[in-house]
Order: sequence, then C-alpha cells, then structure tokens
Amino acid sequence: MKPLTNQRDAARAVLLPLDCSAITLQRVLAAEQQEIASHNTRFEQYLKTAHRQINIKPTKPTGTKQIRDLATFAALGALRTHSADPLADTKYEAREPNGSAEARMLRSPIRKHPGLTEFSIRARNYYVATITWLFENKLPSQLQAEIAAVLLAPDPPDITAPAPFRTYAKTDSESIDERYRDRAKITTDGVWIDTDHYSRCCQLLPVSPPSAPAPTDQLQHLYISDRGLVIPREIFRLKLAEYAWHGWAKLVNLAYNMLSTQEYDQLASQTPHAEDVIFRYFKFNNLIYSPYFASKSENPQRDWQDDTNIKTPPQLEDKRLITIVDCIRATPSLSFGTPLPVQTLFNHLKTYFPPPRRPGNDINSQRTLFQALQNAKSSQIKLYRNNQTSQLQCEIPAPPHTPIYPRNDDGRDYWNSYLHIQSKLRQKDVEPHWSRKSGRDRQIINPTVPKQTWQLPQPDYHAAIRRGQKTAAQAQSTIPTISDVEPLVDDESKLTPTQDELKFLTRVGLAMERQIADYSLTDSMRVLRRRGDGTQLNVDEGKLQDQDWLERHTEGRKVLYTVPADKRKLLSIKNVSNDGYGERTTSEKSLHRRGIDQTAAWLATKPDVTRVVRYHDLWRLRSTPYEEQLKKRDLLSTRIDVIGFNESTPRYVAEVETKSNSPSRAQHCVRKLNTFSTIDDIQTILVTPNPEHLWKLMRHLDHPDYFDFTSFPNSNPRNYGRTEWKTKLQNEDILGQFFDQLETYRSLVQSSPPTTPDQHQDKIIGNL
Repeated sequence: MKPLTNQRDAARAVLLPLDCSAITLQRVLAAEQQEIASHNTRFEQYLKTAHRQINIKPTKPTGTKQIRDLATFAALGALRTHSADPLADTKYEAREPNGSAEARMLRSPIRKHPGLTEFSIRARNYYVATITWLFENKLPSQLQAEIAAVLLAPDPPDITAPAPFRTYAKTDSESIDERYRDRAKITTDGVWIDTDHYSRCCQLLPVSPPSAPAPTDQLQHLYISDRGLVIPREIFRLKLAEYAWHGWAKLVNLAYNMLSTQEYDQLASQTPHAEDVIFRYFKFNNLIYSPYFASKSENPQRDWQDDTNIKTPPQLEDKRLITIVDCIRATPSLSFGTPLPVQTLFNHLKTYFPPPRRPGNDINSQRTLFQALQNAKSSQIKLYRNNQTSQLQCEIPAPPHTPIYPRNDDGRDYWNSYLHIQSKLRQKDVEPHWSRKSGRDRQIINPTVPKQTWQLPQPDYHAAIRRGQKTAAQAQSTIPTISDVEPLVDDESKLTPTQDELKFLTRVGLAMERQIADYSLTDSMRVLRRRGDGTQLNVDEGKLQDQDWLERHTEGRKVLYTVPADKRKLLSIKNVSNDGYGERTTSEKSLHRRGIDQTAAWLATKPDVTRVVRYHDLWRLRSTPYEEQLKKRDLLSTRIDVIGFNESTPRYVAEVETKSNSPSRAQHCVRKLNTFSTIDDIQTILVTPNPEHLWKLMRHLDHPDYFDFTSFPNSNPRNYGRTEWKTKLQNEDILGQFFDQLETYRSLVQSSPPTTPDQHQDKIIGNL
C-alpha cells in the first residue's frame, strides 16, 4: 500500500486501519507528524472541533486537507489531548499550596486520569463521525463496495500467512479490489452482500463501543433480498463505527509508541491553542472525568476565597483514588464494580508499584485508604459494611479503557482481538426467520450477534481489554535504545555544551533514571559515548567537569558518570522517585544507583527469591509480623534500598552505602539493617562499592552506639579490604548483631552464578 501517494490507499488506511500493517500506518503517522509544525493551525482547528463532538453522526471534518489527515490528526490529536496541561502558568496554578497533592495533580491532569476523559471520548467520536462522512460523501461507489466487503465479507483467515487476519497486510490493494468487488454493492437502502459471502460478520457485536442512536431492540433488521443480505444504512454506519472504535485505538497506540519524548513535547509546544476548549471546561468546572475520582475533603491551605476572580477551584482528581484504580487495573484478581473487601484492597495496594509515568503510591495505611474511599465525591464509589459479615467493603467504577500505553508484549491487544472475533464470525452462518410486514413476507435477521454465539469469543476479547489496562497501569515507558536518545531541551542554544555533549549528557541523565531500555547501570557508561555506527561522540569531559555538568567515577574497569540534579533539570530530565523505581532525593549519584541495581540482580539469582524490590517503602510492611518492630524504631516512613521476597515474605534486606562526610548516613543505614537482623529468617546485607568506601564507613560507625571497635585497624584501604573487615566484624560479634553479610560491588559479581543477562530480570520490580 502507498497511502502517502495513492488516495485510494489513503482511504483504505483511514477507514480500515485494523486491516493494514503497522508499518504502513507508522509511515503515514511519521509523515504527518513532521508536517504539523508547519500546519499547526489546521491541526488546532481540527482538535477544537473534536473536543466539542458529542455523537458519531456523520460530520464533515474541519482543518483537514488530505484523506490521510482523518487518521493522523485523530491519532496525534488523542495524544495531544492526553498530554494537555491547560492550567499551566495560569492564576489557577498559583493558588495551589506549594508542594501539595493538589499542585502535583494540577500538572498534566488529563494524563493522570486512569482512563479516557470526556475530551478523549469526544475526539474518538469525531474520528468515527468524520470517516463515516468520508465513506458516504467522498468515495466512489466501487471503493465503497470494496470497503464494505472487507468489513462485512472478508476472506477466511489464511493461518499460513504472516498476518492472516489483515486484508491489506501483504497483498496489493488493487488486487483486493478485483477479488472483492462482486461481494458487496452500495444501494439506496444500505449495503448488499452476495449470498455466498454473508455471515455473522454482518451483525453488530453485543458490546457497546459506539453510541447507538436507539436501543438495540429498536434497530432495523437485516433482511434477505435479491440473492443476498441487505444491511440497512443505519446498521452499516454502526458496524463501521464499531470497527472504527477499535481502529482508532490501534492508531493511537501506534502513535504513542512511535513518538519520542522530544517529539511528544514538540507536539504540545507547536500547538499551544489546542487546549483552548479544554481550558474553558476546566475553568467552568464542568464534568470532564467519567468516573470522577475526586475527593470531597479540602486541603485547609487551599483557600480560594481570597481572590474574588477565582472563587471555584479547578476540577482535580484525588491522587489516592487514582492509585486505587491503577492497582485494580494492574491486579488480575481484582475487578471493578463488584464488592471488594477493603482489607483485601489494601493488601494488594501494598504490593502495587506504579511505574514512573503514573502517580506514585502513598496510601501508606488502611486508615488512609478508608478516608480516601469515604471522602470520594462520586456516588459511583461505594463504601459500606456487608450485612452478613460486617466486613468493610467498597465498589470502584471502571474507567473507560484507554489505548494509550506502552507496547504490549503480553498477548494481543483488544483491537486485534476484535479482528480475530470477526474472522470467527465469518465462519458462522446467520439464522434468518420469516416476518410479515405491510402485507409482505420476507426473511429477516437480528442486527446483533446472538448472545450464545458471542459467549465463545467474549472471554478472549475481555481478557485482551484487561491485559491492555494492566499494561496501562503497570508498564514502563522507556527509550528503546541508546542510539534513540536525543536532547530533550527545546532551545539547545541557551546551554553551553555542544550538540554532541548535550546528547551524551542526556544519555547519562536518562541512564541514571533507568529510562533507556537497552542499558543497565550495572554496565560501564563508556557505551553512552558511542554513536549508532560505533564512532565516538565528540565530548570534552574535562570541560564538562569544570563547568559542573559532569562527575566521573571509576569502579574497577567500569566508568560511571553523574549529571548533577540541577543540570538534569536544565536538560528536561525528570527525577524518578516512585518507590520500586527510584530515590526520592535528586542528589543520588550513579555510583549508589549502580550498587542498588547490582544488589537487586544478585538477589534475583537466589532460588528462594521470587520478587526483588528496589527503593522499598517500609509502610508496605504494615499488617505483617514486622510492623510492630518497624514502628518501635520509627522506620515505617523510610525506605530500604533493596528487599528480596519469597512470595510476600522478606528474605533478604540490603542497604547500599557510599562514603560521605556525614556519619549519620552510615549510622541510619546500619540502624535499619539492625532492626531486620533481630527478625528470624531474614538475612541483612551491607553493600559498599569498594574498600575505600568501606574504610570511610567503618570510621563513621566506630561510635559507642554502634560498632565501638576495641581498636581501629592500623592499615589502609589498599591492604585492608572486605575480607579483613569481615573477619574483624566477626571477631567483635558485630556480624549477626547489626547485619549478617558484608559485600562490595566486586564480591556481588564474583558470587553471582553464571546466568544470561535477562534470566532473572522478571523478578525485579521495574526491571533493570
């Protein structure tokens, strides 16, 4: 297919994206994304109209000039809506208490919603409405017939083909026209399908993606006429809408996984007026979220009565309720809309680690969970006691499922599942029955697939939807390879480093935040200086160090770099702070991060470890045998660097410590390990980079309240390493009392069994 140069192919791609290959659609999306910069006014015009579309009635599009715009504007428009930050730099933003949950939720509020907002649903309606208009008003009858035939009378799937369910995937599109042209005809009444080709494919599914204009039992029937099946115009529109609803999801998901972070940000900066309609909805506090995950409770510092011009706060959602919804989406054993014991929900929340692109989990007690549910503004969120058991239960409504999530490698997506269902229905015959109307007998067929026929593919379809929503709530969004990394800043001329140096610094910063999929902090950072062709970037490390852009560490043969926090901010690199993924503080250097990942990889190789968590918040151990001990030591609000679990039971607790000028850091680290050392069946490990760091730590711990050595070794780090310190700690009864094992980065590598790089990766929350 050549949709960029052939208008017939463009129409096929716009109307039947599920039947086109991903490569074809990506080519179209890439070409259009580059053009939006010079045609941003048309794109903004399209998006403003889309945000007002409340139904799927055929509608002439605005802002488009080419047929392919109907697909590309729809996909990129959905992403532009998703990333909208309508109240940025406004007086509304200035009114939120600094550092409050409200202030955080005000930034990109639509992206934080766990499903599609009203704006996104309207944009989807607009896509359906405009392609229906295109089909009925702009396509020649021959192409209309081909589109109808592919939709209603496709070939049975060729399971030997690479893409057996996609009509245009590997076949010349004009040969499809020749093969399909006699299967369908466009008539004044609707679409006629030849008797040899009609099947249950021609009926609507008993699910409700599009907005049907009337209840199902009031829709017109299909009927037999002239050796074929007639699908009335209204029913065909709904069938096309049903397909388009899934086609829109595929287009949006492809676009989301195509665009780099920089391209995503450019799309927003190039179309500043696309948020005008969204801003007005926020300003007047109209209901744009459904369901509305907001709270009735008010932050006492959120005083909106001081300024007479802004008496009503903008509509924001409760971060805690968002996390509850994300947890249910990510947990196969939990369901929306059904009674759910609050204790069970909290137990699952304790093991749910939102990825960095989702709001972090700070529901740190069952009381916090109870208050969030009790104060929910929506009547759809219910909290009550079971009449028979007196158990506290809740019911949470499901958000509209979204196609905006990272690439799903865990089974097929729901739009592909829809195509599989259509292929199964192609093999099912319809069941006409006689009806008499206006004195005339004719054979009619119900407009929807019977429930008993739908029951067979239904579980697979809903499982695909559930998989997609699990991915939306759980999967990371990372840059695929080192060579894909480009500077994220809009105006590079304001920064002193060269283009090559900015690329290198961006790579280092993203690697520190674990945002490059094919790089691990357990590896040397020398690879970050290489281009895709193997040549070296032109980087003056000395200059960057002198200008405080870069710090360099060596650990054995490995080189690590750190871009300081203030410089990462200038590079538009966000700090990853969700527990399970990153540290709260922005000052953590690469050397410490590497130790955490090395320790996690080491623990993951142990046969009695099923799950490894980095940066583990200790509130997650509430309602366990360890809570009382942690509470006594006032540790429930702190984090442990790495914990290895056997199912839900901690087996290994590790702290990574590097040298510093602050004795309190090393002492706090050992105090945490000491707390777990008193608990049976938990091994505690202190990890440090090398003997030089270890020596400094021991100096800080030589204190009456800690190790209080009988004498400090009269030696130096070069001659007195881990083995010597381990012997001394054993001789002075420190090992086993404060912690159980002493390791360095090198000893972790040496004691790890030989494995493939990703053999145990799935054990680690967030992966490496």
